Amino acid sequence: MRRYAEVLFRYWPLLLLPLIVLPVGAFVLMRHAPKTVVVTADLWATQNPAGYNNQYSSQAGNESAYINEYLQSPSDIGPIIGGSAAFAQLLRTSPAQAANAEQTLLQSFSVYPKGQYLLNVSFTGQDEAFAQDAVNGLIAAVQTQQKTDTSSQAQTGIATAQAQKDAAQRQLAQSRNALQDYMDQHGYQSNDLNNTSGLELNTTFAGLKQQFQNDQTAYLTDEQTLSNLRTQAALPASQQQATFYVKDQATPIVTSSRKKILIAMLEALAVALFLSGSFVVLNTLLDRSLRYPDEVTQVLDLPVLAVVPYRAASRSGGRGPAVAAPRGRLADV
Repeated sequence: MRRYAEVLFRYWPLLLLPLIVLPVGAFVLMRHAPKTVVVTADLWATQNPAGYNNQYSSQAGNESAYINEYLQSPSDIGPIIGGSAAFAQLLRTSPAQAANAEQTLLQSFSVYPKGQYLLNVSFTGQDEAFAQDAVNGLIAAVQTQQKTDTSSQAQTGIATAQAQKDAAQRQLAQSRNALQDYMDQHGYQSNDLNNTSGLELNTTFAGLKQQFQNDQTAYLTDEQTLSNLRTQAALPASQQQATFYVKDQATPIVTSSRKKILIAMLEALAVALFLSGSFVVLNTLLDRSLRYPDEVTQVLDLPVLAVVPYRAASRSGGRGPAVAAPRGRLADV
């Protein structure tokens, strides 16, 4: 330990240098580093998007899957940042940064469900105005796409709903005719359909009556569905309803730079301590000289007759070592 302490006190200015320079350098770099901004917005899913009806997922999960797929396969990111004043300004002042922001735009989004109906959309960037425009632009672009999908789905669904209604109408006609024939054969009147006293004991009549009522309900349901689809298809895409609405508007959050600076300085200090400690250890291990009388006794198993003080010699200006008389029993011999 004496050797380590000697190296430490001998080279302390050199050892102190990295302990000062590295943390200060890390502080300066972090202070001048661009800040990171996260803009986040909460959405509320009102229904599953078209084509996303996973029964094992929540409405928020299906909505998140729809938005994430939209981010993975857009042919043009213009609908997202086309109306961004911040991007237009960036495009004028720094085309290179604008091109980089455009390339990394889609990878900077994060969409995930927070509950049964609540989901979160966030964007991480360095420009607060651009990040806020990106979140609002994505929400508007997805809503526009959903409205277009709803209009197209309504147009496509009309033919299917019409076929279902026609089939239900034919089934209703068959059950009506079967019931009417049975009533004519057994002398039942129309008012007997509402008179249940005794007639329900006739299982055949009751079954035909129930079948007619079921077919009538199915027909009316299909007719209402077709009417709703025609009404929906008649609306322009701009008046269609999206499957979510914005619950909390886009809000910027600046990540804590103080915490980042502190972590960077602690990491730099750890590196400086490692470098200084390594220097002390290596310098001590590489020094094979015998510096203390007890080391001579232990290593060479010889008595010490005299000691040349190293520091006194270094202060003598190089005129030769100053020999000090040894103290102790050997000095009297």
